[in-house]
Amino acid sequence: MEKLVLKIECALVLLVLVVPPIVLQFFQGRVDSVRMVYSAPVFFMGLFAIALYLQVRGRFLLRFHGRWTLFKVIVLSGEGLKAFGFLCVISALLVLAGQLFGIDSGIVRVVRPDSPVLWCNFFLGTLLAVFYEEVVYRLYLPEMFRLLIPKLSPVLSEFAAVLFFALGHVYLGALGFLNALGCGIALRLCIRKTHSIWFSFAAHAVYNFGSFFFLLLQS
Repeated sequence: MEKLVLKIECALVLLVLVVPPIVLQFFQGRVDSVRMVYSAPVFFMGLFAIALYLQVRGRFLLRFHGRWTLFKVIVLSGEGLKAFGFLCVISALLVLAGQLFGIDSGIVRVVRPDSPVLWCNFFLGTLLAVFYEEVVYRLYLPEMFRLLIPKLSPVLSEFAAVLFFALGHVYLGALGFLNALGCGIALRLCIRKTHSIWFSFAAHAVYNFGSFFFLLLQS
């Protein structure tokens, strides 16, 4: 009975949080510019991810067994910095490859928010989107696949979760897909090493904010 409940839960997460971003991108045309403003579904998925995290963090033991100490945070922050470095290197190498081989990078022009409310929307939306991706793709899916499909090797469980994340970035082209694939692996390794989502979350959030503002300066 418990396994049936977990299967229903996993199916719900897939239908609500994983499949829509993958499918809907194929119904939109080429995007040349995007406003740094998030729609209501992003906030919904972010709030759903918060509820999901509160439910599963103990199940998958991605918590410290002892108290959070300053020393522990400083030590594990090194893993977050390492993950951030990997994100930057992966993106830089793919941009270079795109320039060398004439491949469309999928990078779009960004338009700044034009009011304080929209700026708040941008910052909060970015944080919620990052949290949603860390909880769903880096915490929930790989652990749940391993739990529900024991015959599936751990490597395939990990790869399936990363692949779902990368498929949600197909709209950015081949390089965007590969970038998401590489970044997804780096962030998942960070979670496995720290037994927490917070260090990968910090690395991912800083990377996303940096990317947005870099593109904004280029616009």
